This record gives sequence, C-alpha cells and structure tokens, in this order.
Amino acid sequence: MNRLQQLTTFLRENLPENLGKTEFTSETGKIRFIQAQRDLGLGQYQMFIQKYDAVMTWGRFPYKDYDPRYIPLLIDVWLTEQNDESGNPNQGQERPTMTMKVNEETAIVVVSLSLSESVVMREDKNGIVPFDGKRWRLASPEIWVAENSVVYGMDESGTPIG
Repeated sequence: MNRLQQLTTFLRENLPENLGKTEFTSETGKIRFIQAQRDLGLGQYQMFIQKYDAVMTWGRFPYKDYDPRYIPLLIDVWLTEQNDESGNPNQGQERPTMTMKVNEETAIVVVSLSLSESVVMREDKNGIVPFDGKRWRLASPEIWVAENSVVYGMDESGTPIG
C-alpha cells in the first residue's frame, strides 16, 4: 500500500462516516524521481525516491455541519506519525494546502500535498530489471528494527562487562 492509500484509509477511518458518502476522489498527480541509490540490505536496493502530488477532493462537503479544517488537521496528525517511522522520506514535509468553492449548503473541498516514498527493488531471478549483473523486481521496502540490544564494554583492566 503506498502512502496516498495509507493516508486515504486514515482519513476514511477518522472523518465522520457520512463524509465518506460524499463525492470523494484520492489521486496521484505529477510524479518526480530523485536519484537516491543505496543498498538497503535484506536483498533490497533503493534506486530513487518518487515525490508526487496527492490530491483529495470532496464534492458536496457539508461545511456547515463539519469544519473542513479537520481534513488538514488529520493529515498533519498522520504526517507526524509517519515521521516517527524509521526510513521515512517525508522528513521536512510541507503541510497540505486546501481550496474551497462554497455553494449554498455544500462546498467542493480540494486538499493537496506532496508525498514521497522510496522505490525499492528486490533481487529476483525472474525479475524484469537487469542491474549489477542480476535480475530485480519492484518491492515494498522491508525494514527490520531491533527491539532490544546488549551493550558490552570493558573495565579499566580490559575485562569485558555488560
């Protein structure tokens, strides 16, 4: 699941249920690729980071019943939680922008922001990408995080402690 799909799911889970019944779209706009080659270990290789415009639109948003500012507020909460994750390329993330076109009882609300995610490939003998003498396929990054550790040291005499 890419970041826009995760964000869309987060919004649907946290906005009032009847807002999900309004006209809603969640789309990817312009995509830019930033070179960022590096070996990630675990048989993975990051080729670049894709940065893209995410655009979410609510048609007939009941702005008199629900303050539309909840949308960028929820997005900001989601971004803050994402920044706590290891390996997230959203550091220094710009905040969303929002436009509204108000009708009598509803509004068209458009929220846009830029999202980034790594494009990673994994070695696969049947993969379609030839690189470094091997075949590769696109993959979701897999990150292992140590949950505990032991630190060893030495005392003044050189005897291990820990």
